[in-house]
Amino acid sequence: MYEDYETEISRNNLAKVFSKMPEPLCLLGGWAAYLTVNGSYKRTHGRDYLGSKDIDVGFHIDENDASRGALQNSAFSRSIRILEDNGFYLIGSRLVQHYHRNTKQPLTEQESKRVPLYDMFDLYVDPIVDRVIPEISAVLGINPIDEPLLQHVFEHKRYRMIKAFGANLLLPDAEVLLATKINSVLKRQKDHKRTKDVADIYALIWYSGIKSTALRKKLSEILDVKVAAKVLSQLNDKDFGDAAAALGVAKDEISAVVKNFALMV
Repeated sequence: MYEDYETEISRNNLAKVFSKMPEPLCLLGGWAAYLTVNGSYKRTHGRDYLGSKDIDVGFHIDENDASRGALQNSAFSRSIRILEDNGFYLIGSRLVQHYHRNTKQPLTEQESKRVPLYDMFDLYVDPIVDRVIPEISAVLGINPIDEPLLQHVFEHKRYRMIKAFGANLLLPDAEVLLATKINSVLKRQKDHKRTKDVADIYALIWYSGIKSTALRKKLSEILDVKVAAKVLSQLNDKDFGDAAAALGVAKDEISAVVKNFALMV
């Protein structure tokens, strides 16, 4: 699904750059799913679970402390500055660093303009906040992606602390990660993003170490289960086939796991 060098460069950035960011760092998205399921998945299949390319990082925004000074000194702002100091730059709500496909070396923004698109790949970092307040854009010049489900992490302690990629990480509980994947999967505009979400949904249900009945109950506490069931029921044969090809797992297994869970919720 991703080239090995793409996930390796992403992993190296987690170890090199993200270990410099304010701790504990809340990791989301594909790499968070990887850390949640990889142990169980590897014991079953004898190989690591899928890594990720893009990196999602979560931040808490205190709506009661929206002063310019507080925002400029927040973990969110400091993390963006660290990323920029390490070669990333802002494009809208995301940060990006370009890499040359042949040399596997990073390119500056100016260098990337002289390289054909087919010779580059982009490593994106999505800084995601639990709530958006108007002052963020005015003070920091960014309109970040917001994910209200993160409030369950920061305010209701649905996480565990782990050490990974050279940093102390705040890893959201499986039901939070699953809820974010369910919320995003049908909105994906790129096939590989949807495929990765379907694979992560399957893996979080089957390899998170939580029994399906317990996971269903936890999920129901943070996400409308009727909405979740409706989303999962819309995944189709192509979705399961693409995820199966990416994982090297039988399509029927992925389909059965996801559909059975949809019936439960």
